[in-house]
Order: sequence, then C-alpha cells, then structure tokens
Amino acid sequence: MLRAAGAEVDAALSFTALNQLLHPVLDQFRTLDAADQQALRVALGIGEGRASEELAVSNATLRRLATPADAQPLLIVLDVDDVNWLDRASSAVLAHVARRVGGTHVALIATIRTGERQSSTVSERRRAHRVLTRSSGSRGARR
Repeated sequence: MLRAAGAEVDAALSFTALNQLLHPVLDQFRTLDAADQQALRVALGIGEGRASEELAVSNATLRRLATPADAQPLLIVLDVDDVNWLDRASSAVLAHVARRVGGTHVALIATIRTGERQSSTVSERRRAHRVLTRSSGSRGARR
C-alpha cells in the first residue's frame, strides 16, 4: 500500500503529494527506463536536470505503479479528508493514473470533505478531485 495525505501548507508546492506517495518505492525506480527515471527524480526534487512536462511525469508514474517489480496488488490511499489539499501537479498526475489503471493490479481510494465553507481555490481543487475519485471508482477500485 502506498499512502499520501494533502496538507494545506504543501498545497502550493508542485508534486509534494506525489513525492510522499512514491518515496517508499524510490529504490524501485531502477526498473524504469532512463527518461522515466529522470522525469520522476526531477519532479520529486531528488534529481537534477530540466523539469519534464506534466504528461511525462504522469506516464512515468503510471508505468511505475502499474508495473511494479513484484507484481503484487497495489492499493493507493489518498488519506481521508485531506485530498482537497493535494497540490495541483500531484492531483493532475494522480487523476491521469486513476483513469488508466483499469485492468491492472492497482486500486486508488481518495476522499474529500464536503459541506464546509471554502475558498474558490479549494472549490477548484475539489472539482479536480471529483474527477480523480470518479475515475478511480469506476476503474481501479472496483475489482
């Protein structure tokens, strides 16, 4: 199981939630090709080089999660009530992954709080996360 939680303090920084999610499997990046390794290492702030396009980071993340070295079932948990604070870049990558994990051994669970007063920034994030949770629920999590 891989887990990440959004935090208001990190919401403005790119790829903080993705860093938290992938940190336990950094040693397994070697299973990726050089371009995917570079894209992830730079995005996560553990490598040097030119930042990759978001799509390259999204596809590298998908390849890392959907083809793990041990091919065991994988559950990704975006901690309860905190997904509304995921940074935009991580949210976009995880929405990309959620839409594409159908037919793999990966399931993604994410939740958000409802019924609270919120700023327009939080409202925008919630709309993005609804896409993430709907995509995940319709494919990866229903096995």
